[in-house]
Amino acid sequence: MIKKLYNHRFRQSFLLAFSLIAALLLPGFTFDQQHNDSITLKDEPVEVTGGDYHVSDVMDRRAERGWTALLVKLNNNGITNTETTDFTGGPATALHKFINHNLPQRGAGKAITIEIKELRLTESVLPGNRVEGKITIALSFNLQYNEDVSTHLVNYHSSVSYNRPANAVAVTTAEPVLRHSIENALRYFDKWISIQTDDNPKLARSVRLTFSDLTEKDKSEDDTIYYSPLRPITWNDFREHPKASRYAAEVLPGFGYNEETRVENGVIQVHLTLKVYLPKSSCWVNTGGMSSYSLNHEQRHFDIVKLVSEHFKDKLSHIRPPVYNYDGPISVEYFESYREMNHLQEQYDKETEHGLNEAAQARWNNLIDKELKKYGVIPERQI
Repeated sequence: MIKKLYNHRFRQSFLLAFSLIAALLLPGFTFDQQHNDSITLKDEPVEVTGGDYHVSDVMDRRAERGWTALLVKLNNNGITNTETTDFTGGPATALHKFINHNLPQRGAGKAITIEIKELRLTESVLPGNRVEGKITIALSFNLQYNEDVSTHLVNYHSSVSYNRPANAVAVTTAEPVLRHSIENALRYFDKWISIQTDDNPKLARSVRLTFSDLTEKDKSEDDTIYYSPLRPITWNDFREHPKASRYAAEVLPGFGYNEETRVENGVIQVHLTLKVYLPKSSCWVNTGGMSSYSLNHEQRHFDIVKLVSEHFKDKLSHIRPPVYNYDGPISVEYFESYREMNHLQEQYDKETEHGLNEAAQARWNNLIDKELKKYGVIPERQI
């Protein structure tokens, strides 16, 4: 009987030891460890206007991580000690979950990301068996335009203190204070974005481009001629000294633009004033070269630049610049148009042999007039 009992206990001990060894060999097995109570944010609807946005992600960007709260606890012997703890799942996960459950959001609206810059609760013992807690929270709110592009919108920073009895449950006392601090940050951002939506270019829904032309009537420099079909160039505009050249005359026209930007009702209004110009100080004519034929050849150089500016406007009117970089496409098209201008000027002089080939000059005259009429410029000029 004793032998059987001994064998039975031996088998139990053997099986227990075998089970422990097997468990240790099993992947993913860990011994249970004593953990401090974690902080779980309770669901509580956040009263906000519920604008056209949603929080797409929350990221932990704290310089110091590892724990969120340092809490004072009172043991059974009445002795206080401090223990660290954190949010269930970590600050970013806990905050994102709380937002998804309690913040009114519109899935199709602006994608907002939140970066946790600081989130820390520190308790300390006070005289009279009291505990003081201090919470510091700092969040950065950003707008995510697409997968690769985002922009910073606004920061939020706040500090809160509280006082509690030492025998109160630390986590139970800390949770609502932390929750309300987070709610205040969300309400702050909601108010900010509701105020900024119509006037802040970062929050704009779209970009609208409009154009106008600076003409002779608007000029501010005496030396500069701004293109106008009602004001063709004359020989009096040629102010540079004649140059030793086998050609009769030369002009150096160019084009640029002024940009004015404003935001109206969530739309970035970009107005470009095109300037097709000709400095008189860069125009010269040799003695004996003042014929109507030569003047027409030089006028066509000016006309070509006008056409390039119309091409520039036409290309821009068919694109939708992104709100986060609307100047980018404008600059790209401008430099492309400038290359087009130089190419056409060289082609024009090469084919007309600087005006010496009258047949080629006539073809260019007709081509230029046709294009000018196409864009509504319609110069009425005798060839």
